[in-house]
Amino acid sequence: MAVHFRLNWLMDSARKRASTAPRAQILQSNLRHRALHAFTRFDHLLGKTRLLPPMPQSDHPTVDAVTRTQSRLQPSIIALVLAVLVGWLVMLPSSEPLFDSQGQPPASLRIGYAIEPPYAFLDANGELRGEAVDVMRQVLATTGIRNAEWVHVEFADLLRELKHGRLDVVAAGLFDTPERRTLVQFSRPTARVRAALLTRLDQRIPERLKDISLQTDFRVAVIDGSVEQAAVRAADWPKSRVLAVADAESGMQALQSGSVDLLALSLPSLRWQVRQLDQTALTHQIVELSDVRPGYPAFAFALENTAFKTRVDGALSSYIGSPAHVRLVQTYGFEWSDVVWPTPSEAFQE
Repeated sequence: MAVHFRLNWLMDSARKRASTAPRAQILQSNLRHRALHAFTRFDHLLGKTRLLPPMPQSDHPTVDAVTRTQSRLQPSIIALVLAVLVGWLVMLPSSEPLFDSQGQPPASLRIGYAIEPPYAFLDANGELRGEAVDVMRQVLATTGIRNAEWVHVEFADLLRELKHGRLDVVAAGLFDTPERRTLVQFSRPTARVRAALLTRLDQRIPERLKDISLQTDFRVAVIDGSVEQAAVRAADWPKSRVLAVADAESGMQALQSGSVDLLALSLPSLRWQVRQLDQTALTHQIVELSDVRPGYPAFAFALENTAFKTRVDGALSSYIGSPAHVRLVQTYGFEWSDVVWPTPSEAFQE
């Protein structure tokens, strides 16, 4: 009885919290399914416990006292363990879709971003801006989604947060790759960008990562979890010569301090860095990498949120490559060669 009372109290408390959350309907549905499964398992466990034979009595007073203490503690210990298990089952992130069949989010849309100019960054006034940010805002306006919450996450953690349901979409210049597609799904690309290196003007280096690795002893900085990091690994660079950093700003600091000789980023990112630091243009050069395939930044979604992805793709199809889109991305250092042009069947309107 005590065990069931404590479990019922825990479930009531969790249900009250769920009813006040923005996603109350979904949380309550998950709660019912998990509670049913949990109670089935727990009733079975308690039934087995009640069938256990009584503990043997001892003539020794000390042993008998210990035995009585264990008997009194056993129900409390079982109740505590079961309560923890129920709480874990209830609060575990759900893999069920958070969108309806039309791809409409139930409440505020949680958009994850990482600080990586020019895709996402804070301007001098503290306002969130960038290519990925502004294109997503255009998508929100087109689809009629008004409530959006922008959530800052370290670049290397974006996919994990999305996969575990703590984000609904990622807008951070994240490249669509076969490896990442095993974890999430991507929208149609918002750009086509090439990889490049930033290095000092007095350094003459080949245009292939593999050749640089073999012919020099240069150290390179890459953003942890980035496509450039994967490309450096594929070129068999020694780990001792690769510095993984959290963001582009940290990479620039490492390059300017002499901790590394090269900074590997997408070409628009390096153009942005050079443009923001006037002196860098006088002392450094950008070298495009001919042996790294172009990357395609896109918005990322959980695998189960196909309906919402379809809505976003529909909005992008009427915007990417349009005159308004080209004017927008040019302000962030994107060039004509970075634009994903529409197919002949796709018409654009101002």
